[in-house]
Amino acid sequence: MKPKVLWSFLLLGVVALLAGCAPAAKQAPLQECVVTLDTITLVRAGADHVVIAPLFSVSNPNSYEVMISDITYRLDTGQGMVVYDQFPGRYYIPAGEKIQLAGTGYLAWSELVADKMAAGIAAAAAAGQALPFWKGVGGKTPAGVTPAIWGSIEAKPVTYSYEFAFRTAGGGSEKYAIARGTWPAK
Repeated sequence: MKPKVLWSFLLLGVVALLAGCAPAAKQAPLQECVVTLDTITLVRAGADHVVIAPLFSVSNPNSYEVMISDITYRLDTGQGMVVYDQFPGRYYIPAGEKIQLAGTGYLAWSELVADKMAAGIAAAAAAGQALPFWKGVGGKTPAGVTPAIWGSIEAKPVTYSYEFAFRTAGGGSEKYAIARGTWPAK
C-alpha cells in the first residue's frame, strides 16, 4: 500500500510543479478611458457672475479595473471666460463600467467685458457686445442695463469646448491622456 501512496504523492507533486510553471495569461494592453461631457447645469445666476456645474462621464473599455488620477479640466466659452479646475484623489472604475464626476465653474461678467476691451473695444461698446452672450450663459441683468434693454436682447447660445486631462493605471501599465470635445456636442 505504501508504494501506491508514494506514487500518488509523487504524481501530484509533478502535476503541481508543471501547473506552476505554465506561462501567465497575457492581459490586453491598457486602453484609454472614454470621457464625455454630459451636461452643464446652471447652479446660480447673478448680475455679476454665474456658477455652473459640468458633469463628466468616464468609461473604462478595459477587461480589468483601472484607476484614474491627476484629473484636471478646462472649459472655454470662446468669449474670454475660461474655467480651470481639478478632481482630487483617485477613482477606480470596474471593467466595462463608467463613473460620473461633477465639477463647478465660475463665470464673471467682468471677465467677459474685459476680454472685449483687451481687443481694443471701448467699455460701453464692449458691454453692449457682451450682453447677448451673458444672457446665453444664464446671467441676470448687469448693473447699468435697463430692464427694457435687457428684455430686447436675444440670448446667444453658448458652445463650450473642453479638455479633460487624466492619468489611467491598470493591468501593469499607465497612460496620460487628454480628452477634448464640445458641449453641446456638434
